[in-house]
Amino acid sequence: MYIRPRRPTSRRRGFSLRRLLVWLFAPILILAAAGIFTMREEVQRLLAPLVDNFAQQAVDTVATIGAPTPLPTADPSSNRRLADAAWQNGQFQESVRLYEQILPALPNDVSAHYYYTLGLVMQGRIPDAVVAAENTVTANPFSSDAWAIRALALNRDDRFTDSIVSALRAVELNPESARAHAYLAESYADLERFTRAEQEIEKALELNPDSYEAHYVNGMYQWTVNFDFAAARIELEEAYALSNGAAHIGLNLGRLLLNAFNETPEQEAQALSVLTDILDRNPDNASVLYALGVYAWRTQGDQEKAETFLRRCVSAVPTDIFCNYELGRVLTNLGLTDEARQAFERAIEMGSTNPYHYYWAGTAQISSQGNCGAALRFFQPGYQIIQTDLAAGSSIYNSIEAIETLKGDYEAAMSPCLGGSTFDPTPEATEVPDA
Repeated sequence: MYIRPRRPTSRRRGFSLRRLLVWLFAPILILAAAGIFTMREEVQRLLAPLVDNFAQQAVDTVATIGAPTPLPTADPSSNRRLADAAWQNGQFQESVRLYEQILPALPNDVSAHYYYTLGLVMQGRIPDAVVAAENTVTANPFSSDAWAIRALALNRDDRFTDSIVSALRAVELNPESARAHAYLAESYADLERFTRAEQEIEKALELNPDSYEAHYVNGMYQWTVNFDFAAARIELEEAYALSNGAAHIGLNLGRLLLNAFNETPEQEAQALSVLTDILDRNPDNASVLYALGVYAWRTQGDQEKAETFLRRCVSAVPTDIFCNYELGRVLTNLGLTDEARQAFERAIEMGSTNPYHYYWAGTAQISSQGNCGAALRFFQPGYQIIQTDLAAGSSIYNSIEAIETLKGDYEAAMSPCLGGSTFDPTPEATEVPDA
């Protein structure tokens, strides 16, 4: 059904206050507008500062709401100069500390990454050096030096094949790099590919007769492969001078002078001078501390001096297998049997596969605590390593004759715990009660 809309009824107009006000104020407003128009320039000068101030407050308010307060960015240039200066002064430990601080601000600086990685190698911090080497390659995958330092770090981690691959990439990027050829030669030699190693050494020296890396690798090759100690000494001394006292080169020069010659007072003095000089500038260099500690007790018979060096070594790199083991030997000599036991246990926990380390870890359990059951936990794997080596007819730890002697030492050490019966390194042997 359609409903017709209702018409609005008309209202009667009466008095309106609003109309009255409009009629009263309209002339005033018109006159004011005319005045403002006439004096517009003066009005603009008066209002402009107020408008600008209001607008700026609005902008500042929006910016504060829309963005976080910016954090100050540290300028790495100052520390970079300090790091470079420390490196030039042979203070590699301090240089590494400074590079470590600034590298986050220099993600693509290959030079900074390179020296940081090399410094870690010098300090014996090999796992850290491998990580740093990967970061160096990431900084610039097209840098020959980046791949070369990666080859060095992988070599020190005993990953010789991977090292060769990395060095070959470095050579591919820059065939004229003596550094890359030298590091390539080093890993070829470690894999006993001696002809190729000699070719790469020759190439490196031909490309750059002043390459300290080439002289260093040649010196180590003359020492460890050709057993030409005189030639090795000449090359390592040359490399040490050219490198401005690189710690890893000085370390091996010192070791050569102390161990590879019929030692003379002159050679000993030169070696200890080189090593202590490095240590004075790099007090936490684990490799040098280890070398001085071992020489002190094994050659000089100074157990107290050796203890000092080796404790410092363990403090510098707690995960160092060899520092822990040698410290254990020295502590045993000093009668500190329980501390010696802990040092040997740390060496095993760090992943040692050396049967001598297991032997001393086992004997320490007996001498410090009289614990045959605990001793067997170390004797078992150590004795099995010996059996494997004897079956193969070779060992990386010592001569076969020495390994045979060590086998007898194992059996003699366990005899009291087994009531004089033959030592049987089987899992059932762990059931021997604690003595």
